[in-house]
Amino acid sequence: MQKLFRFLEEKMEKLLRRDSAVLNFAIERSVAQKARVVSEDEHESGTARNSEFGHTFATRSGKRYALSQISARRGRGLGMIAAARLASATGLFSARDSDRVERLISSVGPCPHGCYGPGATRCCNAGR
Repeated sequence: MQKLFRFLEEKMEKLLRRDSAVLNFAIERSVAQKARVVSEDEHESGTARNSEFGHTFATRSGKRYALSQISARRGRGLGMIAAARLASATGLFSARDSDRVERLISSVGPCPHGCYGPGATRCCNAGR
């Protein structure tokens, strides 16, 4: 995972430009990583459930705060930032790694730091 994350940090601009070689490598590595996790936990009772990094936060926040105006992509990004922050606060993740996740997510879209709660719809739509 660390190698793939480092690759994403280093190659994000090329990914956003849809450089085919970089995009193919990222997709292949991501699919292989997901397949490995799911093969180890086919019933999603542990590791595989945890591989849905940020998805649960995005889904629950969308329902709780009626954030239907935020795109699914932005919602997942916010969910990943929230998951990283919670993991850091509970000692499951280092503060350094949480900051790396937040920097990477923020580099891709217009959602600024701290874009959570009832004002998130306004905040995340500012870049449209």
